[in-house]
Amino acid sequence: MAERFFKPTEIEPLHTPKKYLGVFILPKPQNEHKRLPEAIAHHSGNDFKLAFRQSMRDGSAVVGYLFTSATRPYDMGFGQVLLNGDQHLIVELGDMYSEEGLNVAGAWLRSRQPARK
Repeated sequence: MAERFFKPTEIEPLHTPKKYLGVFILPKPQNEHKRLPEAIAHHSGNDFKLAFRQSMRDGSAVVGYLFTSATRPYDMGFGQVLLNGDQHLIVELGDMYSEEGLNVAGAWLRSRQPARK
């Protein structure tokens, strides 16, 4: 059974889910980082997609996920997954974007565009 990341009373929900890009910089990828998709799934209700992943020559990695969530970014807390030295940035996305060469990310974003009038 999956471990819960938060008690329901610890999260201040938004009224409407929003789109986010989460960028995670992992200087020394470890087994704990394998739980990152699980943590994002928890906050997104499984509405997420790996947007990019880049392994560096020094062994570090940068991973980006697109996801929707009704949880405010500062309430997401990835402390059980991220380690000392790891960095992350969660940015809310609007409806305008540009994408080239990231087909999976582009398809995810296009599928969540508001209907045109």
